[in-house]
Amino acid sequence: MFYYYCPNCKYEDKIKDIPRGAVRNTRDGYGRPISHFECPNCHNLDAGAMSIQDDDEEEREYYRSVISMYQNIRGVKKVMTVKELKKVLEQIPAEKEDYVILTECGYKGFAGEIFIDDDRGKVFIE
Repeated sequence: MFYYYCPNCKYEDKIKDIPRGAVRNTRDGYGRPISHFECPNCHNLDAGAMSIQDDDEEEREYYRSVISMYQNIRGVKKVMTVKELKKVLEQIPAEKEDYVILTECGYKGFAGEIFIDDDRGKVFIE
């Protein structure tokens, strides 16, 4: 079992398995490693899980403290509607070699990764 915690929104849970694609943080060999993966609530990419040993409040408090120290490494995915994305993209000057064509929105000029979730009408920008 693992204790999962997001310092950004304070979401916590006990999970059985670490999801595929989690980023392992060995903490320079000190203590238990943290597995960082995206928070399902606020999209914080630095939320993390650590293996449970005693499963008491003191241990959970320690894990919350440790995971909180390793924030702002990868950041938070920006979640916005397609309409909000269009406004942002209109303000970004495009360099010829630094743009991605967004066929879904019909815009050029954003360098980065954009994920469009049509089911929820949201856009995730990393």
